[in-house]
Amino acid sequence: MDVNKKININFSVPGGILGALTITFVVLKALGYLDWAWLWVFSPLWIPLAVVVAILLAAILIALIGSWIDEPWWRRG
Repeated sequence: MDVNKKININFSVPGGILGALTITFVVLKALGYLDWAWLWVFSPLWIPLAVVVAILLAAILIALIGSWIDEPWWRRG
């Protein structure tokens, strides 16, 4: 009988590293180890979304400026 069996335990957090970071921040805040506002505790969730929104807004702005520049000066209003 083989007594030395290996046990594999896989722990996966939804959201990858950002999900794990958020859970860590929430636990540390709940235990009193962090003196941050809740806005910053959940920042790993909203900062990537804010970066994507900022990039989309910049792309839209660049497209609008590009279309405005391509018009002749007498048609600009």
